[in-house]
Amino acid sequence: MLGGIDFGLMDPETYRDMSATKVITADTYDDDGYPIDMGLMDPRLGVIDPGLECRTCGSHSGSCNGHFGHIELAAPVIHVGFTKLIRRLLRSTCRECGKLALDEAQRDEFRDRYERAKELGDDEHDVLKAAVRQARKASTCPFCGEPQADIKHEKPTTYYEVQDVLSGDYSERIAAAMQPDEEEDDPGTSPQELADETDIAVDRINEIMAGEFRPRKEDRRAIEKALDVDLTE
Repeated sequence: MLGGIDFGLMDPETYRDMSATKVITADTYDDDGYPIDMGLMDPRLGVIDPGLECRTCGSHSGSCNGHFGHIELAAPVIHVGFTKLIRRLLRSTCRECGKLALDEAQRDEFRDRYERAKELGDDEHDVLKAAVRQARKASTCPFCGEPQADIKHEKPTTYYEVQDVLSGDYSERIAAAMQPDEEEDDPGTSPQELADETDIAVDRINEIMAGEFRPRKEDRRAIEKALDVDLTE
């Protein structure tokens, strides 16, 4: 008596071993009307023409059920059936270390909820979905501290991170934020003082202020924090 059936995917090498032939062209027949090798009508995939014999099983068109081939993809292809799941996983895991963006206390809480759901016969998948929803709220990874960006899905199969875009007038904004403000009794900030506060070399500060060097993400954030200024669009 069967207790259940598991459906899944085999590894790529297994598919290659089971394949009758590699398909490298979409062409079907040559000029003489014969099936092209490694094409869509390769005789190793089965035959439909009277008089031809399948080069895999030796049968003719009436008795050959056909055999599958394989195509080597030039780049990974996303299965459209998993687009939502992929986005959820990308949003809930750290872009740097790959860990689920839940701290230890949150992990313990969801582990307890998961075990309790199993004991009560509830759907434990609801707990997993709740854990993913909580993890995607994290602005930084609780383990490595890497800032996390939101993930957008552009149908059908494109994913991209929503990043802050550096403003075109970033150097002017930095210079303005460094100016003295008499009303606030602020003497202003010199390039050397900004360098000391941000741990960025003063020569690099001068290059950034002159518009000769676009600040790296971590440098931009350090400057924004030191000067209380927004350098993004």
